[in-house]
Amino acid sequence: RAEFIEKAKSMQLAWISPRQQVTAGIDAEEIECREEFSLVMRTSNGLPICVKADSALRMIENGLAVPAN
Repeated sequence: RAEFIEKAKSMQLAWISPRQQVTAGIDAEEIECREEFSLVMRTSNGLPICVKADSALRMIENGLAVPAN
């Protein structure tokens, strides 16, 4: 995981999407989001997504997502 994150930083990417992180073998619960974004899991398919904190709260309240941690 640390090696993957260092590789991303060395590539000077803004960040790597949750989908790409899962494809690289990182567990869904350990996905790293950009600053100011929160990790939640969609209730419809269990996939991780990174959304802004206020959006995460609304999604959780509406039953569309659950906290990842």
